[in-house]
Amino acid sequence: MPCPENDEVIGEVTGFLEIPEGEVAFIATEIYGPVSVLLNTEHWRGGSFPQKGEMVVVKGLSRYRKGWRALEARKFRLEDESLKD
Repeated sequence: MPCPENDEVIGEVTGFLEIPEGEVAFIATEIYGPVSVLLNTEHWRGGSFPQKGEMVVVKGLSRYRKGWRALEARKFRLEDESLKD
């Protein structure tokens, strides 16, 4: 398994949850399984938030008792095709 804190992984947004800190997106990845990321300006890179079913790239993964969290995420771009290998 790659080094999670340096790894960039492609995933699909599967749902959202509203918490006191803001909205959380849940992303299904092949390598790490479900990953969560807080959708705010500190963690989300981009002008618009993702939609359910959209492909995104997550980076800076940390393992917690309840699962994996991403330090940052952004929308999938054409140049990200190389991450699929």
